[in-house]
Amino acid sequence: MHLITSEVTIAAGQSLLIDAENLTESAIFPNTNSNRMFRIEQGGTLAIHGLEVSGGKSSGNGGAILSAGDLTLFRGSMGFNRSVNGSGGALSATDGSRTCLSDTAFIGNDADVNGGAINLRNGEATLTRCSVIFNSAGPNNFGGAIENIGGTLALTDCRLSFNSVDGFGASGGALDNFNGSAWLTSCTLDSNEAHQGGGVLNQSGDHNLIGSGSATPAYALPSDTTGASNVGLLPLDNYGGPTQTHFPQFTSVANDVIALADSPLDVDQRGYPRPADGSFTGTYLIDIGAVETDPETTWASDEDGDGSPFGIEVATGTMPNSFEPNNNGITLVDRDATGAELFFGYNTNAAFVTAWIISRATSLEPDTWTEIYRYDGPTATEIVAPGEDFTVDYSTAGSGIDSNAPPGEAFYRLEAEFIPLPPGP
Repeated sequence: MHLITSEVTIAAGQSLLIDAENLTESAIFPNTNSNRMFRIEQGGTLAIHGLEVSGGKSSGNGGAILSAGDLTLFRGSMGFNRSVNGSGGALSATDGSRTCLSDTAFIGNDADVNGGAINLRNGEATLTRCSVIFNSAGPNNFGGAIENIGGTLALTDCRLSFNSVDGFGASGGALDNFNGSAWLTSCTLDSNEAHQGGGVLNQSGDHNLIGSGSATPAYALPSDTTGASNVGLLPLDNYGGPTQTHFPQFTSVANDVIALADSPLDVDQRGYPRPADGSFTGTYLIDIGAVETDPETTWASDEDGDGSPFGIEVATGTMPNSFEPNNNGITLVDRDATGAELFFGYNTNAAFVTAWIISRATSLEPDTWTEIYRYDGPTATEIVAPGEDFTVDYSTAGSGIDSNAPPGEAFYRLEAEFIPLPPGP
């Protein structure tokens, strides 16, 4: 653990780069009442890569960082920082500041006044593929997560969830925008709380997902998805990448919404390529928000809790959102002198990452199964084991004939195997 024991000031003309992407430990600021981590004066520059900035506490604006200069945060997090009697629990950026935040998570920050996570005042700020979650501002104030006063703010592919500001006079559970410009594009806002609007936006981009308690219809454009009572997000956790995220369920209304031409970003917050068709629909559209439902993470999930991973259920034609234990996706239809005819589950939407394997055994004893047939979906290649005679007709889902079926009892087993996609560019 690395401790910052006093405020670091970056004066005009000074630059500081902290690159911690290869560290395995966090940078944690001791929780005091009088200091913050960094102060950037006008003309100063601070760039932080791969650092967890947590535990900061100040008696004024900017619990962890107060900036009047240039600030860049990349692939890190700011969590559980606090502004006492001030605004911007994690960050306060003031007149003339320029702030660039990407692939960064703001979690559990709070301020006694405005902007539980971020307070922007007459500056410029961009957030790209950021998660802003569980932040809060003081009672009867503004911007549970972000407060923008007279600044220029742009959020792209961000997720703002479970932020709040209490009190009858409070507004903007996710974002309060006052005399400034705030553009949100391909963002998800859900489960934010305030007396007047979870999100109060002066200007809005398109393709936002606005769930219950997040914004009034006046701030929604025709391309936005609004009023979703259940956005369909998994709990905040590690789903790959440098920070925690809310991964969309395969049934989420955030999935497969945005055409590639309508988004300038080809990776998500974790660095995974987009689009990726992680919902296995055969539709290559970008998901709304910071995280793209990639096939590998979705494949391993088990949302219905029946012990069978999502990918296997989709690939074998069973129901990934219905509890179906012990369904092996294969049915023996007929057996005669010419062989055994069987049907097996085959879903073409899963072919880009799936291999189907059929094995045979004459008993159910362990280690008696022999692979007789394999279909490699990514290459559309059929592989029949040496000495076997197995043919498949894919025009009727998966219909197979085993001409070498042994006399007496025979058992068949269908398996689906995940084939990783080649690395992106």
